[in-house]
Amino acid sequence: MRPGLEKVRDLSAEGQIQAVLIYSPDRLSRNYAYQVALLDEFAACGTEVLFINSPKADKPEPAEAWLKQKFLFSNFIKFVESA
Repeated sequence: MRPGLEKVRDLSAEGQIQAVLIYSPDRLSRNYAYQVALLDEFAACGTEVLFINSPKADKPEPAEAWLKQKFLFSNFIKFVESA
């Protein structure tokens, strides 16, 4: 359980925040499927999600591809470090 994330989700659902500023996608979640679910949830509530450490994309497709690539690379590094 992540109390801070749950609070932000509640505030988003109540329409009390316009945007969430996150350092990097892996700080939102290390699980790609959960990242996408959270991003969809925030979008449905009208809450913009901004990543500090990501390229700016004009279309959602490149941004989503970048998130997936970042997630896969992050997991690869963890795997190599644990070996």
